[in-house]
Amino acid sequence: MRKLLKVYELLGGEEDIVNPTNELIKEGHILKLSNKNGTTQDRYLILFNDRLLYCVPKLRLIGQKYSVRARIDVDGMELKETSSAAVSRTFLVSGKQRSLELQARKETQAAQSVCEIRENEDFGVSAGS
Repeated sequence: MRKLLKVYELLGGEEDIVNPTNELIKEGHILKLSNKNGTTQDRYLILFNDRLLYCVPKLRLIGQKYSVRARIDVDGMELKETSSAAVSRTFLVSGKQRSLELQARKETQAAQSVCEIRENEDFGVSAGS
């Protein structure tokens, strides 16, 4: 429950996540690939047992806070590795309303993130090919 409260504070109390049925699986920084110009932008992902929150940094003087930009239900979410010779450590997360192309900061982070999402079969995550 402490981890949920910490995440609740990171989100500035904007997201109703403090609930006994919510289980925090993983959280951390990631890079989002821009479709327009190929640049990367710092983002924060929070994976729960029922949803993935895609967050952007809020401009604040004291303490880092985030705003939720997108919510992807784990039920029906697809994950596809998209790394190429030109752009490594990338994967695509697709939900019913939104798809995100993300890039891990390190190769080990990419592999770990993809594996953790795929290993949570209990949550109905289906892996793309």
